Amino acid sequence: SFAWPLNDYWSALGAYSYNLSKHYQMMTLVGLQYDTCCWAFRLTAGRNFYSLNQRLLPQYNKNIYLQVLFKGLGSIATSDPSGTIQTYINGYQDLFQQAQLR
Repeated sequence: SFAWPLNDYWSALGAYSYNLSKHYQMMTLVGLQYDTCCWAFRLTAGRNFYSLNQRLLPQYNKNIYLQVLFKGLGSIATSDPSGTIQTYINGYQDLFQQAQLR
């Protein structure tokens, strides 16, 4: 997993999880964030393992998240990827959570 600043405003993040004993991917996540003094946005995409089919092949849920945050007002999102990000990227400080608490 990684969360890496690209410059003062942009950062990239990602995570990958693989089941070594069963030989298939468990989770893949990639994303891009933009953060300024007044607003921020995050775009993430990925897939998560949810079951095996009758032929014992893995099945995945595919996700795309777009979040827009107007600092001081809150965020606009259909679902919140923050929990997944914080689970797979150890020590990740979520700018969306921090801004809402201020």
